Amino acid sequence: MKIWYIVNPKSGTGKQQKAIDAIKSYADHKNQNEIFVTQYKSHASELAQKALIENVDIIVSVGGDGTLNEISRVIVNNNIALGIIPIGSGNGLAHHLKVPFNLKKAIELINRAKIEKIDTFTINNKRAVSIAGLGYDAFVAYKYDKSVKRGFLPYFSLAVQNFFKFKTEKYILTTKKERLETSAFLITIANSSQWGYNTKIAPKAQVNDGMLNISILKKPNILRAILLAPKLFLGKIDKTKIMTSIECTQLDIERADKEKFYLHIDGEKEEQIDKIEIKCDIASLNIVVP
Repeated sequence: MKIWYIVNPKSGTGKQQKAIDAIKSYADHKNQNEIFVTQYKSHASELAQKALIENVDIIVSVGGDGTLNEISRVIVNNNIALGIIPIGSGNGLAHHLKVPFNLKKAIELINRAKIEKIDTFTINNKRAVSIAGLGYDAFVAYKYDKSVKRGFLPYFSLAVQNFFKFKTEKYILTTKKERLETSAFLITIANSSQWGYNTKIAPKAQVNDGMLNISILKKPNILRAILLAPKLFLGKIDKTKIMTSIECTQLDIERADKEKFYLHIDGEKEEQIDKIEIKCDIASLNIVVP
């Protein structure tokens, strides 16, 4: 097999060189293995385009959710498969799929090359693999993008700092079956179950069920937010009164006042926008799984 490892040198955990050394040590030498280090934003997408031409079998994202998004947007609906060595900040998809975070075990998973198909989705024709959101979590993603610090603690600090600043907005959600007008602190469009760090915002979401799980969260007061935090890690946030969940294959969202809102796709901030059209793309990505 021909396997390309694409390393993001700016991923959150600082394990880039350790990952490169581990690949050199543990990748199956019967395969044609090559390592590339990205030099700029969207470089991973360019390398993925080249991999398609070179008939590569597996592209391994060595980074976080943003890196695997750059690769996936190119290789969807092709025979090439995505592998994951999670060294990013949140690593939501890796957590959901139970990909090992130990470098040696993650590489051994690539060597075994067990491949399955998963769903992806599009937002205004932009590809998403794991999760997207608008409102508060997208606002935090904007702040995190500007921060020089990476990892859970800087992210958590920004989340707490901006909890009081961000206001609830009223949104209109339209599916094939219903039109819902609701106030929301945040709205999550989930293919996988979590943001990352094992915070399960959409516990029932599955990557291979042909559906998207939409989580609509009202703003809790600070005391209730503290009490709710453990439910995120336990996968029970959907059982609380401030959460509403719907499943769909297509969805349009806009603010009731037609103003622009914050948006993130796979944890990466997008430009503010006034309306989004979301579509599930069933069984569109080949991926290496445990």
